[in-house]
Amino acid sequence: MRLAIALSLLVSVFSAGTASARPTDTTGSDLVRYSADETIEHVDTDHFRVFFTRAGKDAVLAGDVNSDGTPDFVTQVAALYEEVLAFYTGRGYLAPPSDQGQANNGGDGRFDVYLVDFGGAADGRFQSEVCTNMRCTGYMSQENDFTGYAYPSPTVGSRVVSSHEFFHAVQAGYNATQSSIVAEGTAVWSTEQFDASLTDLEGFVGGYLSHPDHSLDRASSTPVDPFTYGSAIFFQFLGEKLGHDVVLEIWQDCVPGAQGVADPDWFSALAALLTRKYATDFADAFTTFATWNLFTNGRADPSRGYAGGAGYPSILATPVTLPYTDTSLRVFYASSQVLSIDPGDRTQLVVQIVPTAGASLDSLRIVTAPVVGNTVGTVTTTEAAATAQAIDVTTATKILVELVQTAQSGDSARGTVCAGSPDEVATCVAATSPNDMGTITTPMKQSGGCDLGAHGSPASPLALLLVVALFYRRRPAVDGA
Repeated sequence: MRLAIALSLLVSVFSAGTASARPTDTTGSDLVRYSADETIEHVDTDHFRVFFTRAGKDAVLAGDVNSDGTPDFVTQVAALYEEVLAFYTGRGYLAPPSDQGQANNGGDGRFDVYLVDFGGAADGRFQSEVCTNMRCTGYMSQENDFTGYAYPSPTVGSRVVSSHEFFHAVQAGYNATQSSIVAEGTAVWSTEQFDASLTDLEGFVGGYLSHPDHSLDRASSTPVDPFTYGSAIFFQFLGEKLGHDVVLEIWQDCVPGAQGVADPDWFSALAALLTRKYATDFADAFTTFATWNLFTNGRADPSRGYAGGAGYPSILATPVTLPYTDTSLRVFYASSQVLSIDPGDRTQLVVQIVPTAGASLDSLRIVTAPVVGNTVGTVTTTEAAATAQAIDVTTATKILVELVQTAQSGDSARGTVCAGSPDEVATCVAATSPNDMGTITTPMKQSGGCDLGAHGSPASPLALLLVVALFYRRRPAVDGA
């Protein structure tokens, strides 16, 4: 279901499970359903059946310019779903499984779309129903008229909702048990693949860029959360860097039994796919992704980052002054933290990390990017465990330093960060002895100056992160936006 969030953007929740009722069951408990006093009609296309009503709380827009007896809005929605289906199957995706053999299937094997009033609380929902070996049938509910919504027109609203929510139906034909990160992330990504004039992606990517210190594969414990939808930026990166087929291939490798894996997980499947087909690995791909994230907003450079990076917000960066020491560094796997440094009158910058006793820096990389105004200079990437190198910052007005943890699992990288001139760093390192931090009993500062938390404002509790990071487990069906 798509729920209203900041900036009047609307998202959805991909519902899963076996539904005993549909919106046409007026006695059901689902809030998204027709009323008993409404007359429900439908129109059919080759592959879709669209249900609607002309009067009552769920009445569609009444215009009928061509006087064919069917409201134009209904006709347009029906044609739009055919267009969406043709686009995805044209890209090589499987059509969603048919509900032909189900008892409650809307009357036949066509995919069913119900135009109902969400009352501003949402704008669409894909509901999965009968599941076999993690692959599910389902149906769509969509806002009946978009009155009062932030979309510039009902047409735009329909194009966003149909392309996003129907992609959840496509996903359910591969594996409906995958994390909401890949479900929502690829659904947001897919909308502008279908129609490049839409701006859903631009509206959501800030959810990731404001929390890059959150592990990429960790979904929120709440149904709707900006990070989950903002993770679309990762799939945008994959598509631009490797070609749009990579997203299809991820879903193909999530099918139970694909590549010899009985119960695939998208994050592991991605790593194997990158090695098998794209001659790279997750560590290198994630480092490149993290580097591209420096080239957004005013620093956008399509030759070194996203084609549409100018329309994305800047990545969260913590301003620091030199010499800089942080004794409580902790970088979770598949995440990054960015420091924004004023070099002052220094001509060289050194960044060195002294690991906490027992901690490993083997998978941590340091990306250094001198900036003059909004122009990013030569980007340098080094291994955190290697000997620190001095970077020439003579002309830089600012230096962005990104700490990128490239592991896909395991303990976070922990230690002390020393940054400054070569002499300042030598003094910092000499004063820092590796120590065992032991059990963490107090919040530790992350790159955004926030308490160690997965999402939300700086007040997000430590407990939330511990639940998400340590006790997250896959669930049988996540609803999508």
